[in-house]
Amino acid sequence: PVDLVIDISPSMRFQILEGANKGRLLFELIGLLGFTGISRQDPVGAVGFSDGIEFFLRPKANRGHIFHIAKRSFETMRLAANLSPGQEKLSGPSDFNLPLRLIYKKFKCRHVVFIISDFVDAINDPTLIDYDHLKRLSSRHHVMALVLNDPEEFNWGMTRGIVLAKNPEMGRLRAIKGSKAARIREDIAEKRARLIASFKECGVETAELAYEDYFEKLVIFLAGKNSVFS
Repeated sequence: PVDLVIDISPSMRFQILEGANKGRLLFELIGLLGFTGISRQDPVGAVGFSDGIEFFLRPKANRGHIFHIAKRSFETMRLAANLSPGQEKLSGPSDFNLPLRLIYKKFKCRHVVFIISDFVDAINDPTLIDYDHLKRLSSRHHVMALVLNDPEEFNWGMTRGIVLAKNPEMGRLRAIKGSKAARIREDIAEKRARLIASFKECGVETAELAYEDYFEKLVIFLAGKNSVFS
């Protein structure tokens, strides 16, 4: 069986270029991984989460279930995005421990687990992932992390002036000097590298994916992993 752990927090809706945001990449990955599993007779399930569990769908081996996973993810994200001012729920940090503990509790036999996220909150605060528990999970299941990246974030092409940046999780505006954008990108890259190193120590394989070339990178990442899809 295959389980998709899907981060549907506000940062996954963040978009710089039309048609090339992390949300679109997320849904293409749901389809690609889901239908690949079904084609190999693997049941596919999903856990959608943000600062709480949004939905849990047990693995099923039919194509309609993949469409249902994508629909539930889309509707949850759309509902949050379309709330009028004053109605929106301001999210806390994505709680990765909730879906991972749920899978550990629900499934005793070996599953393939794909964690699909930009890991923005975990990059900024490593304590949001219980690495001891992640290590236990990866000893029972085959766990892989797909780290979604948008190269255009903080690529403002300006060295002067002030940019108002909105925190998509908390809804707060922050004034950032244009001259600091490059340093912010470097800092995020360094923290992401430390996150990936921590995953490796836990036995979790990782692939960094951006929309423009994700398919080729994913094929290379999965090549030779015949045990990923039974």
